[in-house]
Amino acid sequence: MSVVKTDVPNLVALEKRLSEVFKADIVDFITRTHDRRITVLKNRRYAIVAVSVFVISLLVLFLIYGYLTGPLRSLGTMYLLGLVVATIISTHRWYKEQKMLAQEMNLALIPIITSCFNRLALYTHDAVHRKETEAILRESQLVGEGFDVLTADDMYSFYEPHPWTLREIELSKHEQSGKNSYYRQIFKGVLIEVTLPNAFNGTTYISTEGDKYGFAHTSFWNSVSGKNRVKENTLEWNQFEKDLHVASNNEVEARYILTPNFMLTLHDWWAEYKENIRIVFKHNKMFMLLPDHGIKIGTSTTSTDAKELEAYALSVLKPIWRTLMLIEDVRI
Repeated sequence: MSVVKTDVPNLVALEKRLSEVFKADIVDFITRTHDRRITVLKNRRYAIVAVSVFVISLLVLFLIYGYLTGPLRSLGTMYLLGLVVATIISTHRWYKEQKMLAQEMNLALIPIITSCFNRLALYTHDAVHRKETEAILRESQLVGEGFDVLTADDMYSFYEPHPWTLREIELSKHEQSGKNSYYRQIFKGVLIEVTLPNAFNGTTYISTEGDKYGFAHTSFWNSVSGKNRVKENTLEWNQFEKDLHVASNNEVEARYILTPNFMLTLHDWWAEYKENIRIVFKHNKMFMLLPDHGIKIGTSTTSTDAKELEAYALSVLKPIWRTLMLIEDVRI
C-alpha cells in the first residue's frame, strides 16, 4: 500500500497527479455522464422557457386586465394557473435530473480517485445515510448545537489504511426572529468516520482556535468539559497549543494519539485554511468534521470543459486527500 504523504505530499502534487490522471480518463468520464448531461440541458431549457412565458404572460395580463370582461378574466386566470403548474413541473424535473447527474459524476470519479490515491473507493447515494449520519453525530458528540435539518445522501467509502467513510453534510437550525422564521446554516462540509483496529479507553477531543471561540463554542466545549472528567490538556508544542485545543478524560492516551506527525499535519491544515476542524477519538473510532464550502459531491456541472471538470474533481478529491494524510499519522 502506498503512503499518500510520500506520493502526494502537498496540494500542488495533488493537482499535478489529478491533471495527469484526468488527461487519460476524461473521455471516459464525459462519455459515462453524456446522456444524463443532455437530459439536464434539455430540462433546463424547458424550465427557462416555462418561467419566461409565465413572466411575460403575467405582465401582459396585468396590463390588459382592466379591459377584460368577466369570462375573459377567468380564462386569463386559468391560463396563468396552468403556466404555474407547467413551471413547477419543468423546474422539478430539471432539479431531479441535476441530482441524478451529480450521482453519475460521483460514480464516474471512482476510477480517478482510485488512480490518484492507489486505493479502492466506493460511492453510494442513499437516503438511509441520513439516519446513519444522525447516529454518528450523536455518538461522536461533534455537534453541541442542536440542528433541525440534516442533508446527507452521498458517501464515499475506503478500506485503507483503515475502513473509513466520507459524507458531505449540511446542518441547519430553524430560528425565529419576531414574526419571521428562517433556517440558519450551522455547518457545511464533510463528516469522516474512521474505524481503527484498536479501541481507546478514554475520549479525546480536538478543535482549532476559531472553533473554540467561534462556531458553537458554548454548546460544544461546555458540554465536553462537563462529561466524564474531560478537561483541556496542556501540550509541549507551544504553537500547536496556541492554535489548536485538546480536551480528554485520559491525558496519557491523548498524548499517545497526538504524535508529532499528527500534530504537524493538523496544524499545517489550520495554518493554511483557518478552518474550524473538530476531531474526536472515542472507542475504536476517529470522527472528524471538516468545514468545506467548496465541495461539490451533491452538485453537478453540465460543462464538458476539461479545466472545469478538473476543478470539480479537485473539490471532491481534496477532503479525501486531507483525511488520508491525517489517518496515516494516527498511532494505533
